[in-house]
Amino acid sequence: MALTIHVTIGAILGRYIPNPLLAFLVGFISHFLTDMIPHGDSAVYKRYKCGVNKKRSQALVLIDSALAITVTLLILNLGNFESLHAASFAIAGSVMPDIIIGLHILLEPKWLTKHQWLVSGPLIRGWLEAFHRFHFFMHDFIVERWRDWRYQWHGTIFQGAVLGLIVWLAKWK
Repeated sequence: MALTIHVTIGAILGRYIPNPLLAFLVGFISHFLTDMIPHGDSAVYKRYKCGVNKKRSQALVLIDSALAITVTLLILNLGNFESLHAASFAIAGSVMPDIIIGLHILLEPKWLTKHQWLVSGPLIRGWLEAFHRFHFFMHDFIVERWRDWRYQWHGTIFQGAVLGLIVWLAKWK
């Protein structure tokens, strides 16, 4: 799912879970559950890893990140929260898996040859690799068993509809 969806779900969770640490954990778990829903981008990362459409993939991530920041600011400033800490922690938890995937990409072998001292030993690299496999296992769980949207824009429209439904169900005021 787009970061914007994860941010919105995290904010809603933070609205109903007043404990910041629990809100972070539930937000973190919600990321994997929402990523399981087919949303049209299963091939984007695979193409990026193969070197196809790298600039397009990077532009999509940049636009989504900017939109997620905007939505986060709107939600935190216009939402009705008992605890802004809980909402902030839930939002952070809901996007953390994608941040960890970004770290995995940055710490891939080509980059590591220059900066091996930063992550020497298998602990960090092994953990990041295991997390990467788990993340994409969850992300592609339904898509690989059935299918994803035929066109990416169908998935984008679907994500917009999901976002609208989530906001409507939460009854933001």
